[in-house]
Amino acid sequence: EVSLIGGISLIVGTMIGSGIFVSPKGVMRNAGSLGAGFLIWLGCGILATFGALSYAEVGTMIPKSGGEFPILLEAFGPIPAYLFAWTSTVVLKPSSLALLSLTFAKYALAPAYNLECSEPSGLAIKLAAVAVILTVIFINCASVKLSTKFLTVFSFGKVLSLVIIIIGGIVMLAKGNTKHFEDAFSGEAPGVREIALGFYQGLWAFDGWNQLNYVIEELKNPFVNLPRAVIGAMVLVTGLYMLTNVAYFTTMSMQELLESPAVAATFGDRVLGVMVWVIPCFVCWSVFGTCLGSCFTAGRISYVAAREGHFSKVLAMLHAKRMTPAPAVLLNVSFNEKLMRTCKVSKFPHLVGFYNILSFFILLSLATRNFCSLQSCMGFIAILMVIPNDFDTLIDYFSFSMWIFHGSTCAALLYFRYKLPDYPRPVKVPIVIPIIVCIAAVCLVMAPIIDDPKIHYLFAFMFIMSGLAFYFPFVH
Repeated sequence: EVSLIGGISLIVGTMIGSGIFVSPKGVMRNAGSLGAGFLIWLGCGILATFGALSYAEVGTMIPKSGGEFPILLEAFGPIPAYLFAWTSTVVLKPSSLALLSLTFAKYALAPAYNLECSEPSGLAIKLAAVAVILTVIFINCASVKLSTKFLTVFSFGKVLSLVIIIIGGIVMLAKGNTKHFEDAFSGEAPGVREIALGFYQGLWAFDGWNQLNYVIEELKNPFVNLPRAVIGAMVLVTGLYMLTNVAYFTTMSMQELLESPAVAATFGDRVLGVMVWVIPCFVCWSVFGTCLGSCFTAGRISYVAAREGHFSKVLAMLHAKRMTPAPAVLLNVSFNEKLMRTCKVSKFPHLVGFYNILSFFILLSLATRNFCSLQSCMGFIAILMVIPNDFDTLIDYFSFSMWIFHGSTCAALLYFRYKLPDYPRPVKVPIVIPIIVCIAAVCLVMAPIIDDPKIHYLFAFMFIMSGLAFYFPFVH
């Protein structure tokens, strides 16, 4: 059902979200200088491309949907695979979708309020966010073809929005606005921890490079289209991100960028004049496309995990007519709908895990008719409740967790090279590429802990391992 263009659109549509428009300043804050910041952005693009190529090889070896799940299952057994499915399905995917939908709601409602009015009410934001989620769910449950067509349209809009910013930057450069590029490497050199945190921020904007592996069973001619889609999407996005950052600095100094609450909005205000409203529209367009792509792949994790017996079998069912994993998609809806009704994520992000886990076990109990006690997971909920209310900290938390699994997946590729040297590989990358990704993953996970230990890294690791408390009594 998913063509080459649809595959490229899925990767581009998931990667280009709110990050490049709203908060690229996280990279520059940790880099300490403009030149170092651009090197980190370029490094993020190269690392994401290497990761995507490694995933392309192992994905064509094991052409099953579910992203990292079937790879970890084949290489290291059911426990690492279950821990990935647990972490991704219960918290990472649903909370990401909730945060994206809230971002959409805030930008969509902002033009309706003038400067004298207060910001949109919490109720209005939540209702708009729920509407976004329900719309995304309807599209994903209706048809795979419909989903990929929408992804193609929204991916085009995302690219167009960045092209507008880039053209604005070219115009400003033609006018001689190059003063902010002078002495690009002046300032304090970043340390190991700052470089790792800068990569966390940059890789957040690149998040989504592995999304095609989640739907590989639905990709037409995957042995050919998977590597082509990966290379095409990564080159396109990396180039757009680099040029967009250049455009930002044609109108803002380093300090002005760091002080801006929304970098793209500040750029639009200085370059577009009366057309400044275009930026919020494109942010909404971009975020909705990311919501669509994230939801499209999220249901496949639950679906594949259930098919292997790790989750309830009801989640392995397909819609009889539309052939979409509707129960698995709706599982993610219940998480986000519960979150929208109960807490304001911008004010209480640490409650995301509480309501996601609660909804998960309620649904699992109803599906299996095995009513396990919710008290057993209260300790793990308490861990999540103390996660700091800070956007950068949340990025660090999720990036730390995800790069554990990215590194494990590339380690699985190296394991297959050693144990199965003669196994057919429709795509084979130079061995140095997965080695670089593994080394980078270890550095990204360990560098912040060694240089400046913080408790939330321990919380992240403990939450991942908490899945074992449910694996042994209910799955094993």
